[in-house]
Amino acid sequence: TAYRRQRQMCIRDSYYKDQNNTQFREIIQQVQQNITLSNNEKSKTQNRESKIYTQDIEHFFMAFDQAKYTDDIQEKKGVYEKVYFDQASVGMVDYISMKVNSIDSFVEHVEKNRDYYEDVRLATKKINSLIPDTEKAIKKMKKYLPQATTPNIYFIVGMHTSAGTASSNGILLGADFISTSKNNTQNLAKWTLPFITTAEDKVWVVIHEYVHTLQDMNHAGILGNALVEGGADFLANLLYSPSKQIKEYTVFGLANECRIKNKFIEQMNSKDISMWTGNNGDAMPENWVPDLGYFIGHQIAQAYYKQAKDKNQAVKDLSLI
Repeated sequence: TAYRRQRQMCIRDSYYKDQNNTQFREIIQQVQQNITLSNNEKSKTQNRESKIYTQDIEHFFMAFDQAKYTDDIQEKKGVYEKVYFDQASVGMVDYISMKVNSIDSFVEHVEKNRDYYEDVRLATKKINSLIPDTEKAIKKMKKYLPQATTPNIYFIVGMHTSAGTASSNGILLGADFISTSKNNTQNLAKWTLPFITTAEDKVWVVIHEYVHTLQDMNHAGILGNALVEGGADFLANLLYSPSKQIKEYTVFGLANECRIKNKFIEQMNSKDISMWTGNNGDAMPENWVPDLGYFIGHQIAQAYYKQAKDKNQAVKDLSLI
């Protein structure tokens, strides 16, 4: 087909041929500095195991069940404050400070979506059985990078503002994005729907976010953001398995690869990332979708790994970018 011929031509034009670009060289050179930092500053936690905390989920559903016995919104708020927020783990404190506007908006959101949160309750019951898979993937990463830190992992029930993020205290995962179905999502923001996963796919998200704890997350601009996010996607696929949910940016990216690559090369030195990453929910230009920086960064990381003679070193490079 015409598409297949176009894709073959695009593949021949290697993604990483632009390594001579100054910004690309600077990012790659910084990897070596990050390796030194990892050896000197992160080694304190290299021998301990990650701890996975799910008690915030338990506290949430205790509050959720108690709140249904009153119709007074202030009384509901008091229940969530006492039973859920006041018993927050350190990971939940970080997550709430970054991803929740206020307790009032949180309670309003949850109470408006009680049917959906019942689906979340059922789905999150599987989390504890998946902890061994999560630990296995993290240990696999440490074989590549023995000096890597082992962050704690926290599952927090939020208000559909973030499926996953990271802080100095560990990996913070929005358990409200784990559901048995999407049957009760009519009141949720449309941009959140592609991020709702099964508990099994959430393990993939854990590994993506784990890679972020190793990377330098301060890269400014399109190229740096793409390498960080796309590199985390690639390594999550390598260490665990591809998410069963095929992302919209992957489907669109594979169908429009050459056009996206050419636009990326044209803009990659810009600091305006609004067309590429962190733009889910924003208005997009015609025939464009959000988060294509993830796709193009994954393709760069994949090409870099495939051409590398030393695969172990390639993983180190990609995880410390």
